[in-house]
Amino acid sequence: MTKNTFTKAERLTGKTTIDRLFSTGKSFFCYPFRGVYMEANPAQEAPCRVLINVPKRLHKTAVARNLLKRRIREAYRLGKNDFYMQLGDKKIILALLYTDKKEVDYDTIEKGLGAVKSRLIKELG
Repeated sequence: MTKNTFTKAERLTGKTTIDRLFSTGKSFFCYPFRGVYMEANPAQEAPCRVLINVPKRLHKTAVARNLLKRRIREAYRLGKNDFYMQLGDKKIILALLYTDKKEVDYDTIEKGLGAVKSRLIKELG
């Protein structure tokens, strides 16, 4: 079993990659997230690179945004091993955009991430 870490290789960084994701990626909605994904280069180190976004337009204070991002990262980190096993040898890039105007609890975020992961597996075939 692998460690439950969220390393630098699993984080999506780089303006050109992010721009390409939002211009050519496929989008879907699973409450409270909007997911944007695309298949990545097979040479990518991690099976899935993730961008987590909580917009300032919906959550004005940095405290609220940071709390939600911490909860999303933690839920992703704890459930990623099963997700990686279901992905198999596919490599993807994923953006998780938080869309709810309210701060939801950890359980709701965890359920939403589970729905996002199952939807991704279904769409990737």
